[in-house]
Amino acid sequence: MNASRRLIVSLAMALVVIHVKVGPADAAILASYNFEGTVADQTNAAYLDAADFTWNASLLFQGGGGVSTSSTQAVFRSVATAGSRADSISANDFVSFTIDPDDGYQIEFDEFTFNYGYDAGNRETLNHSATFFVEVVINNVQTPVGPEFTDAHNNGDPRDLVPQGITDPAVDLSTLGVVTSAVEIRVYIYDTSQFSSTFNRLDNFQVTGTVSAIPEPASAALLALGGLMLIRRHR
Repeated sequence: MNASRRLIVSLAMALVVIHVKVGPADAAILASYNFEGTVADQTNAAYLDAADFTWNASLLFQGGGGVSTSSTQAVFRSVATAGSRADSISANDFVSFTIDPDDGYQIEFDEFTFNYGYDAGNRETLNHSATFFVEVVINNVQTPVGPEFTDAHNNGDPRDLVPQGITDPAVDLSTLGVVTSAVEIRVYIYDTSQFSSTFNRLDNFQVTGTVSAIPEPASAALLALGGLMLIRRHR
């Protein structure tokens, strides 16, 4: 084996070692919120911080709501929400949580799922509905992701929410690419009712993806050197 070939083999072996060291982990749950007595993330995944679930003050209009200990859901009165998507964004009618990778790590998001519902109470015959949609904020840039999800009303027990991600498509977060900074995930709400006795309900938030160490600069240098050796060999 000549010197050039030995060098190429050595570079290949080194790249394998680097890939094992910094390659992505298996897909996993990155954060989850079930609202069972807490607004905290229930997953505690490694190499990231998932902040507590929170909501904008606009959703608390006229005693708007929060996390219910009886239903273990996030509940907000219809009277506190806007009547259109544009008005919902303008009024900041959203709930949110933030996922932030640790220093030296990156996230490749997979999908976001949650349960949602419109609790019409005794006003089901009035044909009102609630709509939920997702937008993400990265480095102060806000981007819509996924479709809108609408529930006309809840027949029977209002705690029986629509399991988005099962009956509806999951919100695809893979389009965010590789992320090395904090990502705020917002769920906006708007509905056609302005009653104080009807409610918008949310539950079982879950985000999946992979967390991995940011590749070391040495790996890129080895690739470049290996490519130069191959070019020289074929001249």
